[in-house]
Amino acid sequence: MIRLMMSRGAVGRMERRGRLSMNQWDKEVRDAIGEVRREDVIGTWGKVARVRLDSAVMFEPDLWTTYVSGAHPTDRVVDAIKAAAGDPDVKAIVLEMNGPGGSVAGYDDIRNAIAQAKKTKVVQTLVHDGAFSLHYRMAAATDYIAATPTAMVGSIGTIVLMYDDSALYSEAGVIPKPVASDGFKAQGWGGVPLTDEYLEHVRASIVEPDYAEFVGEVAAGRGLSEDVVRSYGSLEYTAQDALSMGLIDEVVSADAFVAALAASGPRSPRPDANRAGKGVVMSMDLKALKAAHPDLVKQIEEQAAANVAAEMAQQAAKPASFAELKAEFGQDAQFVVKALDGGLTLSAARAEWNTQQKAAEAKLREELEASKAEAAKLAKLPGAGLEGVNTGAGGLGNGGAGANGGGDYEKLVAAKQAEGLTRIAAVAFVNKNHPKAWKAQAEKLRTAIASN
Repeated sequence: MIRLMMSRGAVGRMERRGRLSMNQWDKEVRDAIGEVRREDVIGTWGKVARVRLDSAVMFEPDLWTTYVSGAHPTDRVVDAIKAAAGDPDVKAIVLEMNGPGGSVAGYDDIRNAIAQAKKTKVVQTLVHDGAFSLHYRMAAATDYIAATPTAMVGSIGTIVLMYDDSALYSEAGVIPKPVASDGFKAQGWGGVPLTDEYLEHVRASIVEPDYAEFVGEVAAGRGLSEDVVRSYGSLEYTAQDALSMGLIDEVVSADAFVAALAASGPRSPRPDANRAGKGVVMSMDLKALKAAHPDLVKQIEEQAAANVAAEMAQQAAKPASFAELKAEFGQDAQFVVKALDGGLTLSAARAEWNTQQKAAEAKLREELEASKAEAAKLAKLPGAGLEGVNTGAGGLGNGGAGANGGGDYEKLVAAKQAEGLTRIAAVAFVNKNHPKAWKAQAEKLRTAIASN
């Protein structure tokens, strides 16, 4: 029996996000294959360092990944940017990209290297022919993005890919029986089903925070709102579409862009005082986006409406919480408890409450009509209208104690009137809910009538 203190789920995520370390020999082979090429272009303005990022960027990629895709290790990318920034003859650094993205792990080092380089050099991006996901995130961190006519950019999103192989194990007759401290510890081990709770934890604790950082950096770098960036989703866009959407600054051939930069310095079609004449980004409001791409905006709006409708439907189907019920029906604790026990949704609770209130109002109206009829009968009796007759202890209608609790009756009626009920409604309420007081009052009335 082997006792372990290791998270297989974490190991899997580290493998997929490129966090596992390698031995020295593996690193040497990896660095040789994943080395970042640099080509310098000399012009009348100065030297331009052309840093080629034409593969996935991974933190400590394994040899298989390196051999198959020629992945650039993160530290190789950082070293290439730092070397160009440290070259006194280099005036500008162009990150020339043709890559699918890479691992979030280690990206902080690349982002910091770009930020440091921008303090002393012009740092721009040339997309030739693709900058997706992490590659576009790097591009957004630079001052200016140009793209060749055939290039595409985008895929603004994050993903953690996990595999549930429990069905495969089950078919083979292998049933894992993990003995773990809780249900999450065994997640990620072979044959153990991945639970919805665990997948939601991965989404909430890893995917969403990474995505929020990605969106924030693109929004800040490109001068767009975060809502606009999120609306673009993880789709890929052609160079012309990306230009109109504010994701890039220019569509131009690679050689022409580099030659112009070496000859005359950075382009600044939209000057920005905060950027000291360097290439800057453009923003696009909704009106301009609609004019340029009405079909795309319509698709985004329809999708947003569908998402809102789905979320509202999900919320409407969810049983109301105690806080929600208390906020709306706090004056009726019994109803709140009843709604909680019944698992009512908020809309169902509202409907039930309205039905209950209507029934109560109808019943009160019936009692009121009955009280009016009773009052009419009393008014026809001999001695009617003698409310001021003194019956001994406080009179008949002045709130005194009276005979047999009559004064209590008037106090009860007065209390309901103080709550806002009319005299007739208050009398109806007391007659129903305090029968002893009502009988005493009726007896007092009969006694007063008889004595008169």
